[in-house]
Amino acid sequence: MKSQDSWHEWDFRYHSLGILRFQYGTRYSNREIKDGKKSQLEVRLSDIIQAFKDEVEAVHRAEKSRKERDYLDSLKRQVEWLVGDAQSLNEKCDSYLDEQQNQFDKYEKLSKFYNHMRSRIDIEHSTSEIKEWLTWVEIKIGELDPANDINNFNFDVPINILAQVEKAIADDEERYGELRQIDLPKTLEYMVKWNDSKRRY
Repeated sequence: MKSQDSWHEWDFRYHSLGILRFQYGTRYSNREIKDGKKSQLEVRLSDIIQAFKDEVEAVHRAEKSRKERDYLDSLKRQVEWLVGDAQSLNEKCDSYLDEQQNQFDKYEKLSKFYNHMRSRIDIEHSTSEIKEWLTWVEIKIGELDPANDINNFNFDVPINILAQVEKAIADDEERYGELRQIDLPKTLEYMVKWNDSKRRY
């Protein structure tokens, strides 16, 4: 019926139809038991009790499923940390090699330049300034030579990330032992691809 307060609004008045109904379930799977032509709601108490039981079980299943998802997510986060550490170590190996290659390039260029200059200088008749310069360049060449301090050279190499993660688990069973419950190879493959894609962008 039209509202008495406004011509463009409607008043809605609800009237009982005399039909009892019991609704249960979630928003997206709502169900109901109601009066019907053959039976009234009052005589369907057993159905209502069963509906209560089914709903409680559904809630328990949903809660159990949520806890399992949370548990798996926590395990995957631990794997993600281990993968990050492993990839970081491997990247350090690559970075160190690049640094040493760049240093070696400088060493070769300076050595070539020094030999060229040395071939043009008459050492016996050269000035003290020239001799001092040659000595200084020789020292620089020695500093640039990556093999000059071979005992402190880092010979670490990148290793397989799965092997690295499994080693971390074996080294600390108390902390990471539960990670054996998930499919490590498949999980690691996904995480490595995901991390690589993030680095590209």
